[in-house]
Amino acid sequence: MISRVWTNVLMLVSLVVLAGVAWYFAREYRVVRDRRVAVAELDRVAEQDGPCAGLEHAHAIVRTGDLDLERAVAVRRRAYATTIIGGEDLQAQAALLSADADGMVGRTLCEQIALVRAAGETHPVLELLRFTREGGDPCQDPQGLSAALATLTSHRAEMVHALMQQVGQLHCVPPWLATGVADITLTELQAQPALLDDLEVLRVAKFLTTWSPVQAAQLSCTVEVDGRPSRLATAIGCTPYHKRHVLPLYRATAGLPASEDYPALPAGAAVYLLGQTEDRCQVRPVAEPPRLALVGCRELALLSDVHVAVLVEQVEFGLARASLVAGLVTFDGATGRITPTVKEPELQSWYGYNRQGEPVGMTHTVRLRDLAAKYGEDVPDNPLRAFCHKSGARYCY
Repeated sequence: MISRVWTNVLMLVSLVVLAGVAWYFAREYRVVRDRRVAVAELDRVAEQDGPCAGLEHAHAIVRTGDLDLERAVAVRRRAYATTIIGGEDLQAQAALLSADADGMVGRTLCEQIALVRAAGETHPVLELLRFTREGGDPCQDPQGLSAALATLTSHRAEMVHALMQQVGQLHCVPPWLATGVADITLTELQAQPALLDDLEVLRVAKFLTTWSPVQAAQLSCTVEVDGRPSRLATAIGCTPYHKRHVLPLYRATAGLPASEDYPALPAGAAVYLLGQTEDRCQVRPVAEPPRLALVGCRELALLSDVHVAVLVEQVEFGLARASLVAGLVTFDGATGRITPTVKEPELQSWYGYNRQGEPVGMTHTVRLRDLAAKYGEDVPDNPLRAFCHKSGARYCY
């Protein structure tokens, strides 16, 4: 009796083991079959529609934990990147694959990169990906970063986010490049104030207020009124200092009508300039309560006191750059009078404006020798005289 029971138990266990082995082999067969189908489909798409289509299809393949499938897909993705970029630029290949894995590089952008590369050039987004994805050093190649930013026409928000994510690496770039990065960043923030809120907003705010103080103040004072959420704009703040010393002050020659929430603003009232789109200017009255209004830029008259310099020549020795000016004058916005400036501003830095009274950024008094030493450029003993001779002038003093 007992032996019969044990026999039945052994038979049952054997059947369970046999069923388990059968299930295992059936599962492995399905995995191998699905892997072959997925790889074959990936090869077909890439061969038929090109490597960018292959990257897009590879990104869409569902990851099932099949390590062999993942290795096969990874090998093909590297092959597609080599076809798009070329076999020599490994850094660009890695940057492209990294951005593609995060969904940043879509089919359209990939095709643009491939076309530009086929013409022997580098797409600006790909050039920026070198700095943001593959440890490119902007301090070693500021010209490359500047050129990429100057030609960037798409994916600006993503690239700005990536640059500000590594804002600490921008500490040693030349002032002209830092100002350019800050200006582009603030232009994107005007449309998307919360774009950088997931980053270290205090560090980003310090960078922006240092290199583009006017635009930074305009952003924070705009967001304070329109109520759009932005941790970065809050960190910058719309402080009394910004209102007194940074924001351009104008006089509205035409009044603003009353609304349901705001009283009328009489002609001649003082307003802060917060932005400009073609011939329309966004202003904020100095008088409370705070409000935003769009007016014609021709209806504004400058009230700010500004230092005006006459630009003589752009002096350049590699990365050491400066603008040679012939004296300074002070424009009194209240009276519209211009008087000679006896001495430079005590802090040796001031806000630059063009002849229309529009802010063009921060200016500093610099020594070309100091800039040359910082950026490793060669500057002659008498740089201004040398630049004068270089320009072809007959008499240089």
